[in-house]
Amino acid sequence: MKKIISALIAFLVLSPIWATAKTHDNKPTLERVVVIMRHGIRPPTKEVFVPQGATNRVWAKWDVPYGHLTAHGGLAITKLAEFDGGNYRGFLGSNCKSLHVVADVDQRTLKTAEIYGKTIAPKCNINVEHVALDGVDKRFSPFEGKVNLDSAMLLAAAQRQLPNGGFAALHQKYAPLLAKLDKISGCCAPPICPDNKACGLNDLKTDFSIKKGGRVKIDGGLDIASTMAQVLLLQYTDGKPLSDVGFGEASVDDVRAFSQFHALEFNLIARPSAIAKIGAKPLLKEIENGLFAANAPKYSVFVGHDTNIANIGGALDVHWVAGDLAPDDPSPGGALIFEKWRSKKGGEYVVVRYRSQTLDEMRNLGNLKSNASKILSQPLCDAKTACSAARFKKLLLAN
Repeated sequence: MKKIISALIAFLVLSPIWATAKTHDNKPTLERVVVIMRHGIRPPTKEVFVPQGATNRVWAKWDVPYGHLTAHGGLAITKLAEFDGGNYRGFLGSNCKSLHVVADVDQRTLKTAEIYGKTIAPKCNINVEHVALDGVDKRFSPFEGKVNLDSAMLLAAAQRQLPNGGFAALHQKYAPLLAKLDKISGCCAPPICPDNKACGLNDLKTDFSIKKGGRVKIDGGLDIASTMAQVLLLQYTDGKPLSDVGFGEASVDDVRAFSQFHALEFNLIARPSAIAKIGAKPLLKEIENGLFAANAPKYSVFVGHDTNIANIGGALDVHWVAGDLAPDDPSPGGALIFEKWRSKKGGEYVVVRYRSQTLDEMRNLGNLKSNASKILSQPLCDAKTACSAARFKKLLLAN
């Protein structure tokens, strides 16, 4: 069986998806696809996104409300959908009921889903499914309103992600990169600094905190660095003049390097198994239904947030490199894609991919290269790149 699966995966890696989606003798057939996708490029979700004193500079303005998908971000989503269409439109066919699109209630998720659906199925009138706009969709906000979380257990899970030496060791490791971010941002000044003196991000101790309901977060220098890193990335990928990216002092290499802070934050508070299993559970159920339910559409899309992607990655122990970002950093528009295949020799099996643009593809609205969708290893399924359908279903149900 292992040799059969290995041969099938070699075939999938070397062949375009559309070429394998139809039935061929002795060749695998694609049966279902489920896409879990982050929304596209947006401004910060609020006007004040770092503490007072974290910078002495004025951040560049945005032309849409805080947290909304930008016009450029919408065009970048179009390029993603065109790429996915090239891979899957032959599989989707002309039946509009083959496509099911769901989104969280934020403008950025709804608009991303709308653009994606219209682009991948241009002849269909796709209605984006969502809960009431004033409601909370537990699929995308599973911690919202929870009051019975075991905060001690979640904190212990996060702490186990720390290296020897804890946060002090991380500050030492990232000291040069933090200093570079200080230089770009003008960080830091009172009142954020200890002893009311000028300081740097490396002087702001980082630690875990327990938020309302029992969720684990990080506070301090590495948290601020993660937020700044994400804003710089969004500025760059939105196509802003370089004079507006990091106050005119951040290069694409800086943006790429700073993404390590965003990935680090998720590694600490979103990917630990005990945390990820809670956060990912509702969407894992949707993945199960989309792949295995008899009446499910052929192609299901769920547009949510970077935390959703990180939770699923942690729950299933899959890792990726999104374009040219740091490992496991969920990119704007990036997606985990779950494919169920069938072959005469290998039976049913599941392949997991991560699909993403590079920073410059987002910025310049370039066409994605063929390797933008990469098959991931599945360590929980004996480190195979393909998992038998029965085994994968058990993994989904175990979370």
